[in-house]
Amino acid sequence: LSVEVKVSTLFPESWKMKLSLLSLFLFQLLLRARGDECYDVAYKWFYSGPPNMLKGPAETAAEKMCEDYKRDVEVVKARIACVQRAFDWSYKKPMDLLKADGIKWATEKCTFLNDNIPKLDEYTNCYNQAFTFFYGKPLDLLKAPANKKSHEFCDENNNDLELLKDFIDCHKIVYDGIYKKPLDVMRNEAVPIVEKVCQASHGGGEEPARQYVECMNDKYQKCVDSKKTLAHIPCKKETLAASEDCEHFFNRGKATVTGTVRHGLTKAPVAGATVSVGTIATQTGTSGEFRLENVPEGDVTLVIVLEGFIEEKRQISVSGETNLLDMAFALSPKLEATQWRFILSWGRHPRDLDLHLKVSKGGSAQCEAKYSSKVCTFPGGKAVLDVDEQQGYGPETITVTLDSVEAASDLDFNLFVHKYAGDGTCGSSGALVRAFNGDTALNTYQVPTDATENWGVLTGSLPVPSAASTTNNNNKGFLAGLKETQQTGTDTLIVE
Repeated sequence: LSVEVKVSTLFPESWKMKLSLLSLFLFQLLLRARGDECYDVAYKWFYSGPPNMLKGPAETAAEKMCEDYKRDVEVVKARIACVQRAFDWSYKKPMDLLKADGIKWATEKCTFLNDNIPKLDEYTNCYNQAFTFFYGKPLDLLKAPANKKSHEFCDENNNDLELLKDFIDCHKIVYDGIYKKPLDVMRNEAVPIVEKVCQASHGGGEEPARQYVECMNDKYQKCVDSKKTLAHIPCKKETLAASEDCEHFFNRGKATVTGTVRHGLTKAPVAGATVSVGTIATQTGTSGEFRLENVPEGDVTLVIVLEGFIEEKRQISVSGETNLLDMAFALSPKLEATQWRFILSWGRHPRDLDLHLKVSKGGSAQCEAKYSSKVCTFPGGKAVLDVDEQQGYGPETITVTLDSVEAASDLDFNLFVHKYAGDGTCGSSGALVRAFNGDTALNTYQVPTDATENWGVLTGSLPVPSAASTTNNNNKGFLAGLKETQQTGTDTLIVE
């Protein structure tokens, strides 16, 4: 304003507006130079990108996004890149969504995939192939049900194109086998049978599908031979009713287990790790993914091993055909004897759980390791939040390093989980905290289902490996502290 007053006597009236606009422009440039990059990136996308919001709503949305992602510019850029790519795909055929629906779907999908664009590309490739099949013959579904089934298949089977091929082969072979002579089943009868057989048989593939068709034809022929005359209709009904007698060629009572292994300190995918259930084993791929086939149904122990890392063991429950383990498997590099590590993993929701560690000495609070103050330095050591995950699954990791084992003698540690953002509660997240020391996995702590915004994992002193398999009430450590917690019903301890 002072600039306008001084120059008003030097310039005509028509220049006053120009100078006013110029001063405003310069002021905005100054604000931008002093402002935060996160807001600028988010605002540009909401204002100029697919959301195409008005200025006010765009400003509000941008500020909320930056707040939700703790003003981490790289995380915000990754989220925008994923949503933009997902939207561009969903807005075209075959999905062909309306703009608002496309943005909603893209946002939800990227949240589920943790903004992993290669995984998004895998999904869209799987969907395109699945939709072509469901929309075409023999199923010949309408667009809406074909769309729904395509999403379901790719979501449930982790975009497995090999399994999709087996699934398609099974449908085509079984349909041709019962639609044509000798059974000569009408299309409206054949399709439900094919869907039931191939869905229940985990896709099957060519060989079991052909064996199934041969078995059905044999049963039909035997029925015809026994009746001699007017046998077609009753024998067709009898054969179709006995379909389950021929389904033993498919792999029943077995399941496929899929998941992803990540580095506990960086979140990066871990390739080359050996994943096994009993004698069934595989290795993780470049994206950390693994797939175990023919896993017996029931409760089994999944083991992950890699040189330089602490062995990971997890009890899992296997049922049905495909089991996508909806939680991060995080490997911890081996530690020194004076180091302890706690790794939090959880499911898709809530999208942001935060791991906190408070340290006190002689009853006096020292510091707290958390997302806003990652390093906590206390007398005799320090605690560091190594990784902060904001998009579900984990890992979120804190490592404690002591100058010596004796340094912990008068220290107290309070480890807890706080729900920062997203749908659901701590209790609905299925969260686990794994504790490690040296080269040993100590304990696994399972969140109680009644936990809401906070979950108190442990209080007391740090554990020692020898305590991991015993419950010593005289030892003021993990087990002693947690035993007291268990009695209040606020925690669950699994001792391995």
